[in-house]
Amino acid sequence: MNRITVITLFLLFSLTMMAQDWVVPEDKRGKLSPFNFNDVTRKAGERLYTINCISCHGTPGKGNFLNLVPPPGDPATDKIQHNSDGEIFFKVSNGRGLMPSFKNVLSSNDIWNLISFLRSFKPGYVQSVMTVSKSTAYPGAVIGISFILSPGKDEVQVRITAANEKSSVPVKMPE
Repeated sequence: MNRITVITLFLLFSLTMMAQDWVVPEDKRGKLSPFNFNDVTRKAGERLYTINCISCHGTPGKGNFLNLVPPPGDPATDKIQHNSDGEIFFKVSNGRGLMPSFKNVLSSNDIWNLISFLRSFKPGYVQSVMTVSKSTAYPGAVIGISFILSPGKDEVQVRITAANEKSSVPVKMPE
């Protein structure tokens, strides 16, 4: 094969792979926000969306996203809104293809605020919030507990973290 054929096949393969559905690992789909969404979180999320997302995704509900392959999509559409909060969190955090990763740009709370804004475009949306408790072992932190069930396996993972506005750490000896 000549170089042009190889390059063409590589580009076609790359575009095909990027256009496929974005599959989020099962253990990330059920991730929940540690706080309730409200007008304050939506407003903060709107500001973050305007700064970080609007240039590619456009104004929600207007269909004016950039013409890229794969298309970034309008966040107000069912295609994006059908994702769980955990799936959106994963996608924003990790990125893929032309979508950059925001985990080193936005804090975890910022990403949840962004999701709060995006959910304002989903009629009938009912939020599920992570169960949290406070601990004197981690002053000023919110303790989050998440359970991950592994389908087909007799296995449950429990993750316990202590989070404040700056960081999140695993809880040691949670008993």
